[in-house]
Amino acid sequence: MTEPSPGTPASENSSGMAGGPRSSVQSWFRSHAGRRYGREIGFVIALKLGLLVLLWFVFIKPWQSPAPPPAAVVQQFYLPNIPSARHD
Repeated sequence: MTEPSPGTPASENSSGMAGGPRSSVQSWFRSHAGRRYGREIGFVIALKLGLLVLLWFVFIKPWQSPAPPPAAVVQQFYLPNIPSARHD
């Protein structure tokens, strides 16, 4: 690490900015426009999540069918294969 030059205060970082919090400069996100932007983005995200949940319950959930009992799955492999009767 390099030591700060003798004329530089120790509280300044390498970019020349003071290390403490900036009390005189207000962030754009804390302004009226920034808060409005945050609310709009939050609303859009909530709306999209709501639509995804709606799509899930309307289209995807009805396709689910109950799983057959394990014995029925095994039994289907042991049923005899009866050839169909040929009608000539």
